[in-house]
Amino acid sequence: MKSPAKTPQRIFYSRLIGGITDETVREVVKDIDTANTDKKIHRIVLTVASNGGQLYPAFALYDHIRASKKPVDIVAAGYCMSAAVMILQAGRKRLSYPHTVFMVHPSAYKLDERRSYREFMMMVDSYKKEHDLFVELTIERSGMTKIEFEKIYEPRKYLTPEEAKKLGKHGLIDEIVKL
Repeated sequence: MKSPAKTPQRIFYSRLIGGITDETVREVVKDIDTANTDKKIHRIVLTVASNGGQLYPAFALYDHIRASKKPVDIVAAGYCMSAAVMILQAGRKRLSYPHTVFMVHPSAYKLDERRSYREFMMMVDSYKKEHDLFVELTIERSGMTKIEFEKIYEPRKYLTPEEAKKLGKHGLIDEIVKL
């Protein structure tokens, strides 16, 4: 009697290249949704080469990756900075090519100076919450405390993959891909 043929495990590849915006995140979310509806696909590999960008789309992508029915492994390539480092933390596996440059820094907010005092204070309160969430999501898997992270990110810190792997108890990445 013949044993049933095994279905080969298929991988779906997606990319986030450049700044994190509504448009770039929309494409990756669409890719994750497509992969999750295809029964033949078993996992998703997202390559991230980004200088960071807007926090709200980054939060949306982070949550979408975490909610994916299929595992999403993320590979940092070339540069992984700011909000992109946070998105990297959502992956089942957090990988890096050997020549990737990581950058962490406090989140930044541009102000329009034509705001009332009340509006300004609401924006400051909102920004504080966004920044705290950004820090929390960026360090949650590393084992670093917020205080430890603040010590390395002020004003900004550039890291090699080896340095990113050693941060905290578990690092910002799990492994460096051998080429």
